[in-house]
Amino acid sequence: MIIAEGEMQASKKLAEAAGILSAQPSGMQLRFLQTAQTLGGEKNTTLFFPLPMDLIQAVMKKIGPEPTA
Repeated sequence: MIIAEGEMQASKKLAEAAGILSAQPSGMQLRFLQTAQTLGGEKNTTLFFPLPMDLIQAVMKKIGPEPTA
């Protein structure tokens, strides 16, 4: 019962945080950078930075098609 109550409280806090972050798009970026900074302080850490697909597609269009053999 205690575990279920903890899960309920955690889910409410996550929903509240999601609402705040959705109202401020830059907040998500700042949160991501804060997390990266925290993780980067640990030894032997590899960070993957997700890139939006539209950004990748724009770069690929600038580069042009791959040469065919």
